[in-house]
Amino acid sequence: MSWSDLFFPGNPGRREEVIRLSQQLLSCMTQNFNATNRLSKLLIKEFKCSLPHITLNNQASIRENCDTLIGAISKIQKELTHIDEKLKAKLDPELYKKLRDISTPISDRIKIASQALTTTMGIVTMAASVAVVELINKGVIFSRIVSTLGRISTCTVAMIGLGVLGFAIDAIASAILGAIEKSNLERVIQEYKDAVEKFTPSSEQYQDNIIYVIYLQKTHVKVQV
Repeated sequence: MSWSDLFFPGNPGRREEVIRLSQQLLSCMTQNFNATNRLSKLLIKEFKCSLPHITLNNQASIRENCDTLIGAISKIQKELTHIDEKLKAKLDPELYKKLRDISTPISDRIKIASQALTTTMGIVTMAASVAVVELINKGVIFSRIVSTLGRISTCTVAMIGLGVLGFAIDAIASAILGAIEKSNLERVIQEYKDAVEKFTPSSEQYQDNIIYVIYLQKTHVKVQV
């Protein structure tokens, strides 16, 4: 009897479901690493931040890769908080309120950020102003993805090596069965499904917001020029 027969007795549909979930998780992780590196590159260029380039490690577990991503996002949050605090200290309270108010026209918010960055940090690029305007008002996207990554890292399947997810179902089943009792498989399958289903929308929102920030700052730079 094969591992997949033990893992999914009499239910080929579940085998396909776990393959789908595994591929979905691997895809999300890859895209999140790429999006985080793109944002880090932008902040390094515009604000001279010290941020790491992160690489997906197929030899490490899902949990270890989650920890790497959480660490990188936390460093980005720390840099943005530092910039925000400088702006808050420099700006008149009413101007700072307008900067943080999404109902204020974006052109006005960019102008406020540009003036403040010039006097506070000596930064004069339009790209930096646009990035600040968007990112300091998008803290929730970082919190949501970090929360979801933390949830995934506590799952039983988080101990599986990330590289295993690219293999056949027998390899995935073998990795899981090597870590837990067979009687707990149903619980683990549901845990896995719940984690991935929460991870997907959080990942998409996180990536979309980063892509939007990069698109917006490039658009405004072209208009300015």
